[in-house]
Amino acid sequence: MSKLDLKFGEDGEKETYEYINDYLNIDAKPSSNRWAKFDMEEKDNLIEIKTRRANINSFPNFWFNASKLSYNKNKYNNNKHIWVCYNLTDGIYIFDFTKHQDSLVLKTNLTTRTDRGRAETYDIYECPTNLFTLIHKK
Repeated sequence: MSKLDLKFGEDGEKETYEYINDYLNIDAKPSSNRWAKFDMEEKDNLIEIKTRRANINSFPNFWFNASKLSYNKNKYNNNKHIWVCYNLTDGIYIFDFTKHQDSLVLKTNLTTRTDRGRAETYDIYECPTNLFTLIHKK
């Protein structure tokens, strides 16, 4: 990942904080740890933020790393609500992962990236874009 890609992602995250808090009516703070499992956390919610150079109609699904569920299970006994926010070219969208988790497709051992010098394999959930909610139009 290039420094420009990293900056793009970080800037995209910062742009979403206010919209997420307003939509969920919470006061979640961004994580101060760059390597945190979730980008924002609050007493009842875990929020992952993804910034992509795509619009909502670019793909039928966006992916969510299944390992993040283990974090909720192991640290919070599955007691936190998981949200995934996508900052896309046409708007900022939120996906209620907890609500839809049982109906999502889980793909295992999927090679999702090779840009760090080796193939990286993950288990991912496919999150259908037709279930995303627009929280800010660009």
